[in-house]
Amino acid sequence: MLRCFREWMKRIPGIGPFIYYFYLRLFYDKTITADATYRWITLLRSNELLRQLTLKRPSFATKPLGDYLNMKYRFSERVHSLRSHYEFVLSRIPKNQLVSILFEEGLVLAEFLGKSGASYRVTLGTHSASHNEGELLLQLENAENQIISFVIFNVGSINGKPRIEVGCLQGAVVPWESILTKMATKDFYSTRPKHLIMALLYELSRCWNIDSIACIKTIEQVKYNRGNNPEFYADYDRFWEELGGIPDDSGFYIMPAQLSHRDKATIRKDGAKDRRHRRRLELKNSVFATVRTTLDYPRGARLEVLPAVKD
Repeated sequence: MLRCFREWMKRIPGIGPFIYYFYLRLFYDKTITADATYRWITLLRSNELLRQLTLKRPSFATKPLGDYLNMKYRFSERVHSLRSHYEFVLSRIPKNQLVSILFEEGLVLAEFLGKSGASYRVTLGTHSASHNEGELLLQLENAENQIISFVIFNVGSINGKPRIEVGCLQGAVVPWESILTKMATKDFYSTRPKHLIMALLYELSRCWNIDSIACIKTIEQVKYNRGNNPEFYADYDRFWEELGGIPDDSGFYIMPAQLSHRDKATIRKDGAKDRRHRRRLELKNSVFATVRTTLDYPRGARLEVLPAVKD
C-alpha cells in the first residue's frame, strides 16, 4: 500500500500532502479500510483525465474521507459510489464532451425558446471537483446566465447495474427565486422548473440506458447534516413523493420508471387546459430531441479514453 502511495505521488506532483493525510488516516480511523483506499487510488491513477482533475484540485484525492451524497454512506460505500461514477462516464462519454464537462463551462445539451420568446439553455457540467453532493450538475438557466433550477447527481451502481443518485435539487437563488420561477413556469406552459429539470434528468438516464433513479432523503442529505444546518430549508421528501418516489432503508427515495407531472393550476375551460398540455408536451419533446442529438454519437465508435496505467 505504501508503495502505491509513493508511486502515485511521483505521477502527480503536488499531491503529496493529501496522500500522506490519506495514509495516516488508515492508522487511526478504523472506518478507512486499506482495500477501499487501494481501489480509490488505483482509479485515480488509471486515467489521464482523472490525474488532471486531481492535479487541478488536489483535495479531490481525499474526497471519500468526508461526507458524500448520503450521510449513511461509510468510507467503502463512498469509494464505491465514486468509482462507479467515473468508471461509467469514462466508458460512456466521449473525451471531448467529458473535457467540457469536467474542465470547462460545461456541455450545452440544448437551447430553446419559452412561450414569451425568452431564451433558455440546459448544460451538463460539475459544481466543483471537491463538491460532496454528487459529481455532475444538470442546470437550466436563462440568457442572462441566471440559474432557474439545477440538480446534482452521480452515476452509482446497485447489483451491478448503473443508477442515477441525486444528492441535491435547487431552484433559483434568493432573492430572485420567486420572480424567476414564476416567469419560467409561464414560459414552460405551467411546468415548474424543478419538474422540468427532473424530466431532463429522466431523459438523460434514457440516453445513457440507465433504468433506475434514486433521490436522497432530506434527513440523509449532506448539507442538511441531519438537522444541524439551520440554513437548509429544502423539503426533498415531499417533492420526491409528489413525483411518485418511494422511500427505502438506504437513505434514498426510489423513483418510478416514468416521471409523473401533476398540474396544480386551475383551468376554467377544458379546451384551454388541453392546448396548454399539448404545448407543454411539444416544448419538452423538442428539448428532449435536442438533448438526444447532442449526446448521440456512433455507438460503435471508440471512445477517446486513455488506457489504464498498469500497477
